[in-house]
Amino acid sequence: MCVVFELLKLEYLSKSDYEVWRFGKVPYLDKVCKMNLSKLTIINQKIKWVAHDFNLVKSLTVYNKYGKSPKTSL
Repeated sequence: MCVVFELLKLEYLSKSDYEVWRFGKVPYLDKVCKMNLSKLTIINQKIKWVAHDFNLVKSLTVYNKYGKSPKTSL
């Protein structure tokens, strides 16, 4: 489960804010989320608990900038 897509589904992150972050115009994703950091931490913990309960395996997800500039990790 990817936290970013869960935030999109829960509407704590809008599609336009997600795209602004992917183009590198916002320094970090937390800045455009529509909730405070403590609530984001709780959501992240709950997602980890659900993943643990269903025996899901961790995998690395790397987000790169969109656009014509050199691809850099976000």
